[in-house]
Amino acid sequence: MSYSQSGKKQGFTLLEIIVVLVILSIVAVGFSDTIFYGVRNYFFSREADQLAQKAQLALARINKELVDAKSISDADMSSVQYKQAKGDEYRIEL
Repeated sequence: MSYSQSGKKQGFTLLEIIVVLVILSIVAVGFSDTIFYGVRNYFFSREADQLAQKAQLALARINKELVDAKSISDADMSSVQYKQAKGDEYRIEL
């Protein structure tokens, strides 16, 4: 702020206003990047958590079905065929 010879305030100079705008712009860009990365990481972690829950449910189901298995007759990368103690034969496919 500049002063006249009588000591009264006259207002901000154009240079002071430009300097303040430049500083505020730099701060705003920093905050926007922080918010952007925070939101992106939130959605990434939420999706990873959902996938982990689905995998846990699938493994629990497979475990439940195979606990009573008497013998496994065929298995490959995408399926398992087994017999239960009762004699029933089942096949699990991915």
